[in-house]
Amino acid sequence: TWGQPEHVVTGIIAHNDVLKETSRQNSGIYFVDLNALIPKQGEYFCDICHLSGQGSQKFVHHIQDVISTLSHGLKIDN
Repeated sequence: TWGQPEHVVTGIIAHNDVLKETSRQNSGIYFVDLNALIPKQGEYFCDICHLSGQGSQKFVHHIQDVISTLSHGLKIDN
């Protein structure tokens, strides 16, 4: 069990906040806010925080966009 859903969500938000701050402080680290990009719908998640096959496809799509942007020498706002 993952515990109470609201506690898991609080932990995920705290984890993402640390990652965002780390990316702000380090120009070579990029934060892709998948929490904002992947819909909170059942077909994208196996449980409260693990992606399903469809969720993984969305994950890959967004990461590919970042890699493509960087490989073309474009800048990404963190």
